[in-house]
Amino acid sequence: MHKLKTILVVDDSSLNRRILRKILETEYEVVEAENGKSALDIIKKEDTDFSAVILDLVMPIMDGFELMNILCNDQKYKELPIIITTGNNGVEEEKKALELGAWDFVSKPYDVDIIKFRIKNAIDRSQLFAMKKLKFLAEYDVLTEIYNKEKFSEMTRKMLDLYHDEKFAFLRFDIDRFQLVNSFFGMDEGDRLLKYIGKGLQIKLSSQ
Repeated sequence: MHKLKTILVVDDSSLNRRILRKILETEYEVVEAENGKSALDIIKKEDTDFSAVILDLVMPIMDGFELMNILCNDQKYKELPIIITTGNNGVEEEKKALELGAWDFVSKPYDVDIIKFRIKNAIDRSQLFAMKKLKFLAEYDVLTEIYNKEKFSEMTRKMLDLYHDEKFAFLRFDIDRFQLVNSFFGMDEGDRLLKYIGKGLQIKLSSQ
């Protein structure tokens, strides 16, 4: 049997949570939380891979803004779709929610079809990003964002096969005694230098 995706509904109103559960339970597993703190505990403690969070902004103990601020500043949850439920929220509150990383909004009272479409679209976007990220990690060096050894070899082989009558020069770029940079200035500065060199090589090569 196909495993249902899991949605976390965060709202201090038990009525709103029941309505959302009724709308979503045929297509998703639904987990409920009555405020941001409870939601954060569930996300961090439960062995559950949530596909999206439907979040009310105005709640006691920890509101939606506080929860978003925590989640969107944690790399582990940065790409978790957060969909805000809006009722009497003003424009400024919605702007703040977008600044904190909200993916979309659904208005109260809920339209069944609209909320389902918005959740599906947010999850699809998240999954597409995840696939692109995995592809990037498989082909590029995370620090410098240039080809890793395997991808470099693959692309070089393709280039040689495509232009087999051409002559090429192979250049090997090395940074002599780079460990001294880390020793004197620290790992962060060393990483920053590698990023700078990697970006410089990309700009130089793309201009050829």
